Amino acid sequence: MPIQAGHPVWTRIELVAMAPRSLNRGLRGVPSFIIPGRISRTVTIGAVTQEERRRRPEHHVVHDYANLVSSGLLITDPKSNDALLKIAPVNSHVWHAFYMNCRKMYEFFHYKKSRDYLRAQQFVNHGVTFTFKHWTDDVQKFMNTHMLHVGGGRITNKKVSTGADDKFYLAEFQGMWERMLKNLQNKHKEIFREEIEHRLDSEFRHCGTLGKEFISK
Repeated sequence: MPIQAGHPVWTRIELVAMAPRSLNRGLRGVPSFIIPGRISRTVTIGAVTQEERRRRPEHHVVHDYANLVSSGLLITDPKSNDALLKIAPVNSHVWHAFYMNCRKMYEFFHYKKSRDYLRAQQFVNHGVTFTFKHWTDDVQKFMNTHMLHVGGGRITNKKVSTGADDKFYLAEFQGMWERMLKNLQNKHKEIFREEIEHRLDSEFRHCGTLGKEFISK
């Protein structure tokens, strides 16, 4: 919905700003749960426009990693998981979101540079590698069959996903993220720092620091 002069802003985009509680009541045709106490602005974000931010590769990397961490924390924290079970099947949706973002970020860290996809290698110094112990090629193949496709391998493979390894997956990806941020090329450091701060000033504020302390000056 475009912003018009004199019209209350309720569009949810990226950067949050404080909104009057009254906006959360009585907007015609809009369920109240869509409108948080903090809403987003749509014109500029500091000196960066929404379109400029969209064109930043770093913006999309931070976005997908934040989704991995958010869903991973929700599904591995007992208190959060208990809350999700009370609104089932949301717990299953969050679990799927975690695995989908794990398989995306595995490709980002582990696969070679690509013309079509963003890879960690284009942001880090030469010689930096990312070696996985828990989310292996076999896990990636399993998740592709179960998460990305209605794969025939579902009825033949012997692996069963119980969630027991989720905390190891989360910790491993957090470790890879730390390694990447510690080895960023200078030209990417401030952009990653700003994009992380931007992401934390949103509904992802429960994700800790998203590792911004690992980016050197």
